[in-house]
Amino acid sequence: MRFDRRSFLAAIGTGASGAALADQMPNETFPALTVKEPHTFSDRINTTGWIDRGLWANYDNCFLRHIEGSARSFFQVPVGAYGPGGYQRTKADTNMCNAGHFSPPRAMLAQRIGFVLSDESLALNFSRSVYEFIIGDKIFAEGPMFFQNGVAYYDIQPKVIHPLVNFQVRLTNIDLGGHILNNSASDLNYSDDARIVCTLVGFADREVM
Repeated sequence: MRFDRRSFLAAIGTGASGAALADQMPNETFPALTVKEPHTFSDRINTTGWIDRGLWANYDNCFLRHIEGSARSFFQVPVGAYGPGGYQRTKADTNMCNAGHFSPPRAMLAQRIGFVLSDESLALNFSRSVYEFIIGDKIFAEGPMFFQNGVAYYDIQPKVIHPLVNFQVRLTNIDLGGHILNNSASDLNYSDDARIVCTLVGFADREVM
């Protein structure tokens, strides 16, 4: 499975602004993801006939000017809720349907965390940042951020996210440093702002429709 940055941002952008954002960026990709399904995930429950299992990517994006302090948690504000900046989130922002968890029977075997910057020069804002992958109150993966051509990805030890259990990817030590705070807080032209997209990739159990 390859993650194409241009196609992804064009898909989640809104109208011409999303396509324009994608056109400004080099067509970098995440390397192919080879996924192996541990027997513990398969044996967790007999899913034959009512579960659709396959590769899936959860995504969540954040406008950098809406980061409060020096940290940001992803996957906590779903579609339809009001996020930082006071606007209602849509599928252009995230594909999370619940705040930080999956509804039964949805579950996920997470295997890769990825980040994409709308402008690779923004990597300076994350030069001292640390990512944390948290399920419940436990950190299962962490490390320093390193962007190459505006993309960072990390293969992690496969971990099951069970239904109704809170999870998040958290960034700390973000240095805004005045680099991206050029617009006033009342300016609602979000499509032109700098942003970071976080993806969580792996196997997902979803309802058979």
